[in-house]
Amino acid sequence: LALQAQAVNTQAEIQNAELIKEKTRLEEQNRVLQSKAIHDPLTKLYNRHYFDDALARECHRCQRQAEPLAIIMADIDHFK
Repeated sequence: LALQAQAVNTQAEIQNAELIKEKTRLEEQNRVLQSKAIHDPLTKLYNRHYFDDALARECHRCQRQAEPLAIIMADIDHFK
């Protein structure tokens, strides 16, 4: 019985190590996908979706704290 319990324990440790490895891989993949979702692939700058989310967060924060919010935007023609 002791040998059988040890074998089960060893299998559980192996499975746990594999799960930890898989979790680490998935977390890294999630970081890469998150970065791709909010950055422009060419310029590596934040994209419009990120801007919209950040603006909404800041508007809510300013409303909660009764602070003013100012935005400066520039349209650069022929930007390359």
